[in-house]
Amino acid sequence: MPIEIAPGVFTLIEPGGHIWCNVAWVVFRDHTLVLDAGSLSEGQTYLPIIQATADKPIRFVLNTHHHGDHSYGNEFWTNHGATVMGNARIVGEFERDEPWRLNHFPVIEPAALWKAEVAATHIQPPRLLLSSPTVFDDGTQRVELLHLGAAHTAADTLAWLPKQRILVTGDVVVNGPYNVMWDAHVLSWIDVLAKAEALGARLIVPGHGAPGPGSIVGDQRAYFVALRDAVKAIVVRGGGAREVRASLGSIEESLLADPRIQHWVVPVKFPIPELLTLSGQLGCFYTELTGKAYAAADSLEYSQARALAGLCCGALKVLA
Repeated sequence: MPIEIAPGVFTLIEPGGHIWCNVAWVVFRDHTLVLDAGSLSEGQTYLPIIQATADKPIRFVLNTHHHGDHSYGNEFWTNHGATVMGNARIVGEFERDEPWRLNHFPVIEPAALWKAEVAATHIQPPRLLLSSPTVFDDGTQRVELLHLGAAHTAADTLAWLPKQRILVTGDVVVNGPYNVMWDAHVLSWIDVLAKAEALGARLIVPGHGAPGPGSIVGDQRAYFVALRDAVKAIVVRGGGAREVRASLGSIEESLLADPRIQHWVVPVKFPIPELLTLSGQLGCFYTELTGKAYAAADSLEYSQARALAGLCCGALKVLA
């Protein structure tokens, strides 16, 4: 069921037990703006739910970024009369990753349904490319679409509702251990989180996990700073990727001991490739800090992580 988080502003939180992203929408006087497309099957699920909240046509759908759990439904929305939007940098992200990721993502149970969905999904980048900021304002609702810098991807867009002080973040912010940094710019991401925190949001609708207070932005930033500083300490004393991996246990113990940031630590129970775990997160900081690879590009580990990163944070939940 949709949650009305402010008059004319709704969200569905990972509906129906699927692995995909949260979705939100804003009802204007003469149209509805949907924030994130979801997958093909979820677009089919969302449409009647959104229509039931307001008798307004869905004219615009935003991709907060290019990952499949936020964009594989693009063609569905276009076929139903909407214009799909995204930051201008998003086209390059699609060109780099798709349709390889769609075609290589591991089969999800029930296998027949997933195979059918993949077969019916056609990659379609946004057709309306945005500069930042882009503002929708009809006097009743105001939504500012903001690109604050490279973070979870190079082309993240956040939706800021200043009147209600609601921030819909895509995967720039998640509320839980769902950060996948495969396509990230992690050092810049820390700066982007500081800018997002400065907006002063009352309510955060994250890409994954439950909505929460504005403080979760700063808490996630503190987690990232802890990762950066742990890796930097190893690098300063001359350590490399091997030393980062060897320190994993002590770093994890330190993170879990901090009640402010423990919520973002990927549990050991997640049966996923190393590059999508805490080790991989540390590896992303290692690579940016040193310019050196954390894992060989021709390794099995690398190819597995590349495939799973196609549905990024959602993959952590389905494999939990």
